[in-house]
Amino acid sequence: MSGRSDIVLYMSETRERQDVIAEASARLDLSEFDLFGQAYRRWFGREPAAGLLEQAFAAYMFHRTVPPWVRHYAREILRTEPADTKATRREGRAVAAAACAAFLLVFALLMSSAPAPAKPRPLSCAGGGPGLVVLENFAYAFAGRERPSC
Repeated sequence: MSGRSDIVLYMSETRERQDVIAEASARLDLSEFDLFGQAYRRWFGREPAAGLLEQAFAAYMFHRTVPPWVRHYAREILRTEPADTKATRREGRAVAAAACAAFLLVFALLMSSAPAPAKPRPLSCAGGGPGLVVLENFAYAFAGRERPSC
């Protein structure tokens, strides 16, 4: 009976190791193979010999064996790298970039569809600072028109 419990224990340890490797690679936004390379360099202080990483990674993929230097590095990453901070930062930047792009697109469309006044005069001529001049230059360029001078 103890043989069966040893098998179950071995299986749960293997699953836990795989989860640690997968989670650490996700937190670093790396493939699991690249995590193996970083772990090797961190543990041994040098680049791995040709074929060594492939051999270790193949043993991980097909036999579920994780070298101690990879397991140690993955656990270290899980202790020190906060969860989801990279994903949150990446999503925040994407939302900010999309909002800026949408604002510029709407501004450019409004500038290009507005009827031209009899005597065109940019808004920045009445004040507004250099930021408005940059936006106007962009909008006029997008509309294919030249910005009139003040």
